[in-house]
Amino acid sequence: MNVPSSKREILHALFQADDWLDLYKLHEQYRLTPGIVAQTVFFLQERDLLEIEGMKARLSEAGKAWVFLNRKRIFYATDRVWVQPKQTDESRADANSPYLPRARSLDKKFFQDLG
Repeated sequence: MNVPSSKREILHALFQADDWLDLYKLHEQYRLTPGIVAQTVFFLQERDLLEIEGMKARLSEAGKAWVFLNRKRIFYATDRVWVQPKQTDESRADANSPYLPRARSLDKKFFQDLG
């Protein structure tokens, strides 16, 4: 389940809210467009996961249970491949070889101040 970050933010705010949540605050706080907020709200309402009263919304009991059961897939799963570095056997150094840093990456001022 790949949940867009906008829906993830809305679900998180609704789940954390004690009672009714003003939908305009979602727009203000997370800089979401009114269209995205409305689309997410209607999506959740169609599935009986959300209750709406005017410009306020809250998760229904079924909605709270659904978010809780799916919390790992909603909040922790991402498809950001670029976050996880690729390590190949070629890039790994031998465990028994001494470490030699790149001279360009060293802070020369640090060593000058030591003397």
